[in-house]
Amino acid sequence: MRILLVDDDAMSRELWTMLLEAEGYSVEAAGSGEEALALLERAAQSKPPEVVLTDLQMPGIAGAALTHALRSACATPLILVMSGSRPTADALAGCDGFLLKPFTIEALEEAIRTAGMARKQAHAPKVYVTEVLKQDSLTTQAEDDAGGLDEEIFNRLNKAMPRAKVQELYALCLSDAKQRIQRMHEASEAGNDVDFRSAAHAIKGGCGMIGAVGLQSLAGALEEVGLSQQNEGTKVTLEQLMVTCEKFERMLGRRWVCE
Repeated sequence: MRILLVDDDAMSRELWTMLLEAEGYSVEAAGSGEEALALLERAAQSKPPEVVLTDLQMPGIAGAALTHALRSACATPLILVMSGSRPTADALAGCDGFLLKPFTIEALEEAIRTAGMARKQAHAPKVYVTEVLKQDSLTTQAEDDAGGLDEEIFNRLNKAMPRAKVQELYALCLSDAKQRIQRMHEASEAGNDVDFRSAAHAIKGGCGMIGAVGLQSLAGALEEVGLSQQNEGTKVTLEQLMVTCEKFERMLGRRWVCE
C-alpha cells in the first residue's frame, strides 16, 4: 500500500517513514501541504497513493482547506488526519478519519480498514484514540522504570526490522529529543512559551512512537504547563527530562549487549 505522509516536522517524517516501511508500506513524504499537493498532482495519472496521512496543524495550507485541495488533486486516496489535540468538527470536514497522537501502527491500520469501509458505505469518519501512557507496560527495574519502556512497542519494532535499524531508530529519536530539550532551555530563558510547548510536543510525539513512555509522559506534562510556572521550577523539570533521556539510553545499551 502506498502512503503519502505529510508533516512539517522533519524528525516526525523520518520516524514515521522508518516505521511504516518496516511494516511493508511504500512511503512518500512531504514537509508541507503545498508539497503534498504537488506530489499528488504528479502521481494522479500514474500511481496515486491509497492513503494520505497528514498532520492537522502546519504552516501554510492545512486542515480542512488541505483536505479539500487534496480531493481536488486526486479523489481516490483515503485522507486521514492526525493531531496531538482534539480538533473541531470544522477542521475535520471532508477527511476519512482522525487519529489522536500518539498512536500505534495497529491503530493506523485499523483506521485505514475502517475508513475504507466507511467510505464505501457513506459513513462518517471515526476518531481513534490510544492511551498516552500504559502504566502496566513499564518495566520493573529501578532505572528501567525511570526511563520507561513500552515492551510491546519495543518487541514489535524488533520483529519488524533488523537490529541495526532498530538501534538507528532509537538513536535518532533520542538525539532529536536532546536537541529539543536544549531548545526548551533557550525558550525558557527567552520567555517564549510557543517554542517551549512546540519542542515538548515534538518530544512527546517522537518518544511515543518508539515506546519511550517515561520521556513521553514528562514531555507531555511540560507541554501542558508551558512557561506558566516560575522559570526556576521549569528548569528543574527540564533537567529531569534530560536525566530520564540519559537513563533511557543506558537502559537500551544494556539491552543491546544482553540480546
